[in-house]
Amino acid sequence: MYTKEQLLSQLNTFKSAVGKPVLVHSSLRSVGAVEGGGEAILDILKEFFTQNNGLRCVPTHTWAWDTMDLRKAESCIGTMPRLAAARD
Repeated sequence: MYTKEQLLSQLNTFKSAVGKPVLVHSSLRSVGAVEGGGEAILDILKEFFTQNNGLRCVPTHTWAWDTMDLRKAESCIGTMPRLAAARD
């Protein structure tokens, strides 16, 4: 199971992206077990990429619906986008 410290250490590979807009397309299943699950991953990505006024974006495709209703926090592409749409 990954810890926050382990993931932040791995993210240092992308240090050049800090302070810039970053589009994160991720799979919770591909990341594996993380303390705190998908919510923790979103927190870690936000903490890392939003340093120096950076911007972390998560796509939340809704092609299965006619409109996007943020109150429902639905997404067609998995858990991470659904969690992101529900929170920030």
